[in-house]
Amino acid sequence: MAKIAFLDLSFHVKTKSTNFFYDLLATRHDVDTYYLGNDAVSQAKDIASVGYDIIVCFQTDNLVPYFIATGHRVICIPMFDGSGSMSDYYWKFMKQARFVNFSRTLHDRLKRIGMDSMYAQYYLDPSRFTPVEDYSSRRFFFWQRRPEHGLDTKFASKFMMIGDSIHFHNAPDVLSAGDWEPAFGTCSYFNEQNANAYSEALSKSNIFICPRSCEGIGMSMLEALARGMCVIGNDFVTANEYIQNDVDGILVNYADPKFDTLTPTRMQFLGENARTRAIKGYDKWLKIKEDLLFYIETTPRPRISKVSAKTLNEFLINFKNFSDGRETYRKNLRKFSGLQQKLSINDDESSLGKINHWLRRYWLWRRFQSLTKSIYRIF
Repeated sequence: MAKIAFLDLSFHVKTKSTNFFYDLLATRHDVDTYYLGNDAVSQAKDIASVGYDIIVCFQTDNLVPYFIATGHRVICIPMFDGSGSMSDYYWKFMKQARFVNFSRTLHDRLKRIGMDSMYAQYYLDPSRFTPVEDYSSRRFFFWQRRPEHGLDTKFASKFMMIGDSIHFHNAPDVLSAGDWEPAFGTCSYFNEQNANAYSEALSKSNIFICPRSCEGIGMSMLEALARGMCVIGNDFVTANEYIQNDVDGILVNYADPKFDTLTPTRMQFLGENARTRAIKGYDKWLKIKEDLLFYIETTPRPRISKVSAKTLNEFLINFKNFSDGRETYRKNLRKFSGLQQKLSINDDESSLGKINHWLRRYWLWRRFQSLTKSIYRIF
């Protein structure tokens, strides 16, 4: 049993969207969760001093280089919506981390620049949800989550050209719901006293409009798929990684959505296929969990030369700029090219690791390693 630090964003305390990964780790290990807030720099220093066997950075990838530099084994779980636009230079600071990617697009990109990444597609358990049975009328559901991005009631009204009714879940991530009251349709709100308001309204609907144009995973979309709803999403990551257009959902351009009439027959076809995809996807998720745990548990310790405390402290201070503005962060990151070189693996030193990385594509080799973990340590 390893002692693992699980670093997460404080926003996920509310959404609980990362609990599934904590639960996976906790099946075999002792896991401490840290929700990073305004004091993330001091939190990172405290975490580094504890002596964890592995540090898992969920959507906190900008801290990964710090933990590598302090000699920790690190798993990085980036989200496409948060870091998909970051440069190769940014990622190469994390050369000695292992990545778990829930976006095929980001996984493929990181593999192309030489990162050690494992791809997994997560699904919710469909047995938790009662499937849609009535497709006779077109009952839309839209979570007004990012109205400041133009995904508001005006945007949702475009879909009412083919709809009979719409329900708004008025719960913006960062803005006041009172400033974005819908002028039509029914409405629910985020309320800790009535935590079921969302699911109760969702269960009465049969068409789901994905609330964001870009996702890290898209938990609300996964629930809609599991319920057998007709799911409409933006033709971009990750909706276009889960949905095959006109087979188990509908992909449109959110900037200028165009769509055909939704007949009850078409809705039922798409909804039933969506639930079938969710059932098959969840089965694949269950099967990959063991390999995923093994991949995490066998993360090698980084090979680095000593990094000065001054450099580490300056790097952490720059971390603050990540939330202030990406351009400022990118500009300041260029000052740490020397640190990047220290964090990179020398090609000669990593030759055995490269052989192992190549062999790990084969199931029998992974199983052999699982049975003989002492052999794995030579790589």
